[in-house]
Amino acid sequence: MTRAVVARGMLGGALLIVVWEAVARGFHLPAYTLPAFSEILISVWQQRWSLLVAGRFTAMEALIGYTLGCTIGIGLAMLVTVLPWLRRGVVPVLLAVNSVPVVALGLGQRW
Repeated sequence: MTRAVVARGMLGGALLIVVWEAVARGFHLPAYTLPAFSEILISVWQQRWSLLVAGRFTAMEALIGYTLGCTIGIGLAMLVTVLPWLRRGVVPVLLAVNSVPVVALGLGQRW
């Protein structure tokens, strides 16, 4: 990337923040509709310790989920590779499930 591209991106980001702040303050919008960018920064700073704790917790859950997923996936891949009879039964089902969009899998759930 050239310096001009980086400078243009930085200028665009700064302009977005200025317009955001001006719209939020100029139209006197309530915080639940569009909080001012400065209010968001102040709130993040005031809650930094609880956000760090929550972020650490979330990162640990993501790491545990990733590790479990990799372990189970690699284990199943090894089983399907070693056992041909399992491959004949499992691979067609996995291919069918893989062809369905992820959004469609969640549409039948009632939350």
